[in-house]
Amino acid sequence: MTGIFKINNNEVIGSDGTFSGTIGSNATLPTKVTDKTYLYQAFRVGTSMVNFGIYNTTNDLASGGKCTINGCVPAGVTSIVEAVYIYIMNDSATGNAVSLEWYIGGSNEDYNEDSLSSIEFASGINHTANKLKYLSFLNVSSSPNRFEDKISANDMFALAFQHLGGGDVRAIGAKITWRF
Repeated sequence: MTGIFKINNNEVIGSDGTFSGTIGSNATLPTKVTDKTYLYQAFRVGTSMVNFGIYNTTNDLASGGKCTINGCVPAGVTSIVEAVYIYIMNDSATGNAVSLEWYIGGSNEDYNEDSLSSIEFASGINHTANKLKYLSFLNVSSSPNRFEDKISANDMFALAFQHLGGGDVRAIGAKITWRF
C-alpha cells in the first residue's frame, strides 16, 4: 500500500481506505525536529553602542578590541545547527584575525563550569569596507571540549570575540541556530 496513511485507534488505514494492520504498544514514531535561530547582541564593556547605518553595533574593535555576548540556551534544545559571529567592517584591511573565549554554566553551577581560554580561530582575514562578515565558531578547539559539545538546554553562556589587526570593526552579535 502506498500513499497517505491515517492512524485511527491504532489501526493503519491507507489513503485508498484499505486496512493494513495495527500499531503495537511499543511502536516508536519519529518526533518532529525543529530549528530556531536567535541573534544575541554584542557589547563592548565601558563603551556605548553606536550605529552603522541603522544597525546597532559596538564601537571600533580593531587592534585588540573585545566584545562580549551573553545568552541563555532555550529549554528543549538538543544540539546546535549553526553558530556564527557577525560583524561589519567600516574600512578595508588585510591579514586580520579573531580569537574566541567562552564560559558556560547552568543553575547551581559555577559561572564558568565549562570554559575555553582565548584561542585564535580565524586568521588571514581580508576585509572590504561596509561588508558584513559571518565567522562560524563551531568546531573551535577539539572534541569533546568545543562550545557545541558542552552547551545544553537552560545553560547560560558568555562569548568573547577579540579582533587582532587593523581596520574599523563593529560587532553586531552571534547568530545561533538551535535544534529542538
